[in-house]
Amino acid sequence: MLLFFSLALVLNVSASSAASVNQTNVNSSATSLDNMAVNISTSNYASAGNATNSTTNIKSATVNTASTSNLNSTVTANTSIKSATTNTTETSNLNNTKAAGAPVIVNGLTLAQLKDGTSRVQAFFYANDRLPTYVSFGTRHIPIATFVKNIATQGLKINTAIVDGLNVAQLKDGISRVQAYYAANGKLPTYVSFGTRHIPIATFEKNIATQGLKITTKAVAKPDTSSVAALAKSLKGSTAYDTAVNLFNWVRDNIGYSFYYNTKYGAAGTLANMTGNCCDTANLLIALARDDGITSRYVHGYCDFSSGWYGHVWAQLYVNGKWYTADATSYANSLGVVKNWNTATATIYGVYNTLPF
Repeated sequence: MLLFFSLALVLNVSASSAASVNQTNVNSSATSLDNMAVNISTSNYASAGNATNSTTNIKSATVNTASTSNLNSTVTANTSIKSATTNTTETSNLNNTKAAGAPVIVNGLTLAQLKDGTSRVQAFFYANDRLPTYVSFGTRHIPIATFVKNIATQGLKINTAIVDGLNVAQLKDGISRVQAYYAANGKLPTYVSFGTRHIPIATFEKNIATQGLKITTKAVAKPDTSSVAALAKSLKGSTAYDTAVNLFNWVRDNIGYSFYYNTKYGAAGTLANMTGNCCDTANLLIALARDDGITSRYVHGYCDFSSGWYGHVWAQLYVNGKWYTADATSYANSLGVVKNWNTATATIYGVYNTLPF
């Protein structure tokens, strides 16, 4: 079977067209991450949380195949391609059936350590209204300027805002007290006190708005995480785009990253465990999107992260006639925007209705 596949590949890539083969750039018009020339039938999507193998029917696609001495073709074994342009990428000893995303290591620190350091620095700032000189990790003392740069690579930051003499912790404390007053009295207070200061409520509302904060005068439903379907329903917005943003942001902000290969938990298991690798993060996001009526698909590629090259999987959501790349594995990313790996050099292995691994 492998010999037959190899011969077929050689016969379909003619010497006369070799000069036109695109070896690395997947951001060209043919293979844009958001608008790949792929038309996938959406009539038979898997139900929410189902990550089992199924046949994917790709009617028109730009496909990258790797010329390699150790290529395992399991990923595309269930893929029926009716019309395709073949782009060849030279890669040695690459097993393209494995995808996990990249483990986060920045300046020798894991993502958990970066978050812990950020939390400690933030607490120091709130207590002292200034940043510390360094951040300690065991016997290591990392200068604060270096640490701020390190956490920025993962979309983390320390909030050093001072508004009308108040830091964000003080503003949030004020909001909490105002909302408690409203709940007890059905109206807002005249002012908000901070020690001997009395800030008029209208001024306070303007102050907190500069930090994206507000006083809620009606009950806000907490997302229902009892099941994938319940969560999708509770995150549904007023428009398809709002819904897509709500789903992406929730998965990005609430699902932790774990390093392992391929699917392990599926959508329901990832929600229950609140953690997953790139495959399971995509499984959950796509299940949520489909429950809310948003067409979605998987993309599998080989990507250059700051820590090296890794097999990787992410989602794409189809909203208002456009495919949006949705990689929720990093705080640095947003819907349609990827910052944690180089989109210009990625090799795309396949696009699927159901992830086959």
